[in-house]
Amino acid sequence: SLLRRAMVLSESSTEGGENPCGAVQLLQAATTVPSRAASVSNGDDGQLDGALAGPPKCRPTDLGDHHARLWTFRTHWWFNKPLGVSPIRCSQRGWRNVGPDTLSCECCSASLTVRQDEDTWLVNGLPLSLTGPPSTRAWDEALSNGHGRFCPWRSHAVMSCDPAQLSDAELMEAVQDRCRGLCSLQWYPMLDEGSNGREAEHKGRSDAKTNVLEALARAGWDYGGCGNQGIEFLRCTYCLRVVAVQSFAHTRAPGAGGVPNAISDECAERPVKVARCEHSNDVVSSSIDVVGSGTGKSPNGEIMQANSPLPGLWTPRPWSSTEDNVANAAGAGTTVPPTMDPYALHRFYCPLYSRADDDLGPLAARIVRVHAADAKQKAGDIGALTALKSARSAAERAEDLLRALEAVLPPMGHAAGNGGP
Repeated sequence: SLLRRAMVLSESSTEGGENPCGAVQLLQAATTVPSRAASVSNGDDGQLDGALAGPPKCRPTDLGDHHARLWTFRTHWWFNKPLGVSPIRCSQRGWRNVGPDTLSCECCSASLTVRQDEDTWLVNGLPLSLTGPPSTRAWDEALSNGHGRFCPWRSHAVMSCDPAQLSDAELMEAVQDRCRGLCSLQWYPMLDEGSNGREAEHKGRSDAKTNVLEALARAGWDYGGCGNQGIEFLRCTYCLRVVAVQSFAHTRAPGAGGVPNAISDECAERPVKVARCEHSNDVVSSSIDVVGSGTGKSPNGEIMQANSPLPGLWTPRPWSSTEDNVANAAGAGTTVPPTMDPYALHRFYCPLYSRADDDLGPLAARIVRVHAADAKQKAGDIGALTALKSARSAAERAEDLLRALEAVLPPMGHAAGNGGP
């Protein structure tokens, strides 16, 4: 009866010239499509048949759906848009990029066009603001109200993809998860010195693996897989930017190719079985003379050889006003290594992006502070545990000495009896 009344309502709406798609589609989806929870509880694997799948559902907690929508955005389709309608913000609100300046919702089939006419931004042909650039709130309202009247995306958004909404404990857990994933790398990119200076964090460990993996994980990078000829990739968790490790100056990972292995606490729990890259030993890189501290260090403090980028790979280089000064300071006959700046290589709308010459953004600085505090706490806990073990071992040694003396020396009463005049 509810479906019949909705169809009657849609017919009356059609006569009035309105779009009837919202209510009928959503009610049909509710009556014909079993929920994901119900399918899993019935023993299914959560995947529905094509005949029963129906229209896509609104799942604000599903990061897989969010990433699928985010992958649809193309630079030539969604170019030079404000941060208020960045691909991440649009995907959070259930929109996909289906054409030049055009968004579409899979749930309600609504379309949204965003274009610029001189200094005015038009949404579906109407100006969004007449008194200057639109505010972030105005863009949020446009993305929400652009859906159909009965679409659930009008009142929902994917909040789990916004790291600013996470607690300190959740941020720390995310960094540790990314660090464990990065343990699969066979090669490490050489990181830009400026990124380490901007983090303003000094750890008392010379372990190359710990420094590189922790810096990449703090900056939002995760293991992106392995391609042909052993080329490995890094992928940003938030903006999905993908870069090749071998497109920068790089070194062998500790534990690979005869390099001594040293694993940090975050990387202690390696996967049960790590997929090995095909032809990973066939990667040929010519060594370069690295200027400054571009070379890495092994756990024993020895300088590790840096390899130049693989031929044929494009090296992304963020713009920096100091790049020419560095090249001039290096002098003739030397090579400045194409290092990786883990913050400047994000897409400009990524929450962890910052230009090479700027300070870290608020979120990136917060992650660095949280990670430093966690490392300090762990170091204190380890120090206290070491002191406790040392005290226990001293007491155990004293007890062992007393037992040994007891076995060697005669009893006190016997010694006193024999010692009389």
